[in-house]
Amino acid sequence: MALKMKDVLICTTLQCNTVEQMFSSMDIAKTEGADLVELRIDSLSFSHISDVEKLIKQKTLPAIVSFRLDQSGGSHIQGKKSTCFQVLKRALQLNADFIEVEFEVASDFLASVNIDSYPNSKLIVSCHVDVTPSKDDLSFIVARLQSTGADIIKLSFDTVYITDVVPLFHVLSHCQVPLIACAMGDKGLISQLLCPKFGGFFVYGTIGSNPIPGLPTLGTLRHVYKIKKLNVDTKVFGLIANPVGHSKGPLLHNPAFSHAGYNGIYVPLLVDNIEEFFRVYSSPDFAGFSVGIPHKEGAVRCCDEVHPLAKSIGAVNTIVRRSADGKLVGYNTDCEASITAIEDALRARRSANGDPSHSHTSPLSGKVFVLVGAGGAGRALAFGAKSRGARVFIFNRTYGRAKALALAVSGEALPYEDLNNFCPGGGMILVNATSVGMQPHSDQTPVAKEALGAYELVFDAVYTPRNTRLLREAEEVGAIVVSGVEMFIRQAIGQFNLFTNGEARRSANGDPSHSHTSPLSGKVFVLVGAGGAGRALAFGAKSRGARVFIFNRTYGRAKALALAVSGEALPYEDLNNFCPGGGMILVNATSVGMQPHSDQTPVAKEALGAYELVFDAVYTPRNTRLLREAEEVGAIVVSGVEMFIRQAIGQFNLFTNGEEPGIDDEEKKGFFDQVTRLNMSYPGGLMYVHNARKLLLDSKAGKNPFDGFTPSVPLGEVDSIGERLGYNGIKLALPLESTTGTCFLQHYIESILALQKASCRVTQGQCKSQMIPLVIMTSDDTHECTLKLLQLNAYFFGMMPSQVKLLKQEKVACLENNDARLAVDPHNKYRIQTKPHGHGDVHSLLYSSGLLSVWHDAGLKWVLFSQDTNGLLFKAIPASLGVSSTKQYHVNSLAVPRKAKEAIGGIAKLTHTDGRTMVINVEYNQLDPLLRATGLPDGDVNCGTGYSPFPGNINQLILKLDSYIEELEKTKGAIPEFVNPKYKDASKTSFKSSTRLECMMQDYPKTLPSSARVGFTVMDTWLAYACTS
Repeated sequence: MALKMKDVLICTTLQCNTVEQMFSSMDIAKTEGADLVELRIDSLSFSHISDVEKLIKQKTLPAIVSFRLDQSGGSHIQGKKSTCFQVLKRALQLNADFIEVEFEVASDFLASVNIDSYPNSKLIVSCHVDVTPSKDDLSFIVARLQSTGADIIKLSFDTVYITDVVPLFHVLSHCQVPLIACAMGDKGLISQLLCPKFGGFFVYGTIGSNPIPGLPTLGTLRHVYKIKKLNVDTKVFGLIANPVGHSKGPLLHNPAFSHAGYNGIYVPLLVDNIEEFFRVYSSPDFAGFSVGIPHKEGAVRCCDEVHPLAKSIGAVNTIVRRSADGKLVGYNTDCEASITAIEDALRARRSANGDPSHSHTSPLSGKVFVLVGAGGAGRALAFGAKSRGARVFIFNRTYGRAKALALAVSGEALPYEDLNNFCPGGGMILVNATSVGMQPHSDQTPVAKEALGAYELVFDAVYTPRNTRLLREAEEVGAIVVSGVEMFIRQAIGQFNLFTNGEARRSANGDPSHSHTSPLSGKVFVLVGAGGAGRALAFGAKSRGARVFIFNRTYGRAKALALAVSGEALPYEDLNNFCPGGGMILVNATSVGMQPHSDQTPVAKEALGAYELVFDAVYTPRNTRLLREAEEVGAIVVSGVEMFIRQAIGQFNLFTNGEEPGIDDEEKKGFFDQVTRLNMSYPGGLMYVHNARKLLLDSKAGKNPFDGFTPSVPLGEVDSIGERLGYNGIKLALPLESTTGTCFLQHYIESILALQKASCRVTQGQCKSQMIPLVIMTSDDTHECTLKLLQLNAYFFGMMPSQVKLLKQEKVACLENNDARLAVDPHNKYRIQTKPHGHGDVHSLLYSSGLLSVWHDAGLKWVLFSQDTNGLLFKAIPASLGVSSTKQYHVNSLAVPRKAKEAIGGIAKLTHTDGRTMVINVEYNQLDPLLRATGLPDGDVNCGTGYSPFPGNINQLILKLDSYIEELEKTKGAIPEFVNPKYKDASKTSFKSSTRLECMMQDYPKTLPSSARVGFTVMDTWLAYACTS
């Protein structure tokens, strides 16, 4: 486990009660990208030194062994000191990689041990300062630490302002021994993110599930900030704001820098005083800044020059330090970004209504433009709206600010308290340019829902959460909604161009790379895998002049590919011993190391030393075991994500026939906007393509999703839109019965109100919440119809509007072949085909909406999920709730007796060969084959009752709210998916039409551990189930 001290090392601190927890946390840290861990032995509850010995001997990562003392004093301190010394001495005897001693006791410890007798261990002497030290104080402390003779010194202190970090960078750059430095707290975050640039070699991060304020996660250090690629020449960019933790800027700018080959990093900068910030951070290393709340207006005063548009607006959102003279130049990219987002949404609605909207006149011309907020973002929106001919009305809590802005744009300022009553006419535009509704206060809104009916479009500059309460309620009353994400993406593109100043394509090392000779020319190119990806890589390497050597488990395939590229095929078993020389290139084009088998690697670590660069086409996980081990031995590593992004850009060029800029630019921008939305709406983003490839591969191979499971009879309690019968409306509008014409939605709401009344009567009005909330998941096809049905019928059929929430499901990309290539709309080459993902999305929508926490805080305990149109549902609910409460089921599925082989899913207990069990719905077309394949030759047959022993699932679930919230915190609402492609022929190589991944609401139990209490309640069909199709 040797570590190279010249490398940047990523460390995380482990504080656990038991040795077993330490091992578990260490495995997580390793998976998330840690190079080493700090083992806080003082956090352990251990009875004997042998427990510590076990931990040090069996650790799976290099480690720092530390034991912190309580320096506040007390009679117990001497005993802890003795234990501390005993632990550290034993760590030395066991050749621990590092031991850490606190400066206060370092002299005593070093007097008690001959440290030179342990050359395999490095000594770290550390010091934490409770106050913020000056530059001189820091230099003095560092000198005292160095005087101990430590191999490495460590210094941490608490920060009050972000400007406190600058002296630390100075000390890092000039320290004579390796220094680990950390400025604690949110305002000290950049001490870790920028540490390698200023000479530091040691960076601390946290495990993703255990965040600590002021420390980045291990994953973001490696994959967002690419910390190991930073060097002294890296240019620093960042967002100046307060708060700043919500920003998605690092997620956008850093991958853009990486893809463009620009040596830059983008970091969050939590700034209180912007003038003081620029006074202290005057180095040319800090090359550019985004400016957010509340500094956009104050930033104007900090600039040496201001672009005319930004000057007229009086607000700056982008500052660039001009390299020629170091002057700060201010710009505003908010204005065009926000206004074009609003215009595009208006044009899209008009186009959908048959209006082509090709007029050069802005759709904002003549509109009443109601602006809430007169700060920096508000000023940009006001000037933009005015330039488009809108009539601008401004509301701000401080009336004087609204008045001043109104004067600047020839608009009108009105008192903030009049906002909800302002209604000069319909078809208005509402824009929120305040922080109201931003996380963590996402339950707030600047405008009451009752006031939103007069607005044609509502735009919210807040983008965390993406779907704010304002936007949800605006959508519910029928307005067009535009998220702040649209503005964020557009303004960021403008910022990126200003930041890079056309240099984005130059090499990060200052090499313009204009040579016509590829750096692969003459290189030994070792390719593992001869499938589709392998063939592409082999031909590409050959075209660059590389010498191609191919290893594949099936030697014949390697031989055939080698013949095609004039390369050489070698036996797979010789791979680890192949070494004709140093400086080789290794490429893994197999699926070895892909989740869920991320502990595997195609090449042993011992064989990696001869490679200059290692590339892994696997990108889930992004940091595969192969790449981690290659990095540990000093190779350049390239993740499959890089290949994915570049091939996606190549696909886009093919989709658009490689048209040059200036041709269909708006449509092209729309394509990337669509890709961004698809990526953000799917839990895991790019994982969609990976999941699709795996599931399509399984489908082609005919793999049974229940392989390894044996079904048995479970124990329980016995006590969308389409053309159906010529009907093509929403199913909730279907009549429940023909005498009164009562539709299903009305019946459901009246039943909920009856339950609500009964509940309050039983609890004598003592329940926290007097209302039972109703959530309806809609889609693009059903949303407007559902909203209209509610609004046109006795104002939500007698239910309070605040009780009803519509959560609109986003669609997912369609797939055109087994390689999961995204399918293009045949009528628009700039659009990806999309289809609904399935009703399983209800879980991720509930998670992202924040409603579950609201319900929990209101005292609610159970959540009922209902699918389809079942008129008898609410007759069965009270008894089923009683079962859930009595049995304390985490999941209770409502079921009815079913005949064997009846076309309704069956509830079964499945037991895997590895011991896992789950009670789950098995679709009727899977249940009978599964039974036959696992030792029951007759399959699904009726028992003595005349029914199948596997009760029928009717897709009605009752979930225990607190355990449901706990599970969604782990999964983010993601549900196991399936794919059902319609193949053209038996070869299964092409589809009749595009397909997509799907998920089902009732598959939620598949995400649960075996310890979860999952049951079902069977009721007679006449009482519980009467589905209308």
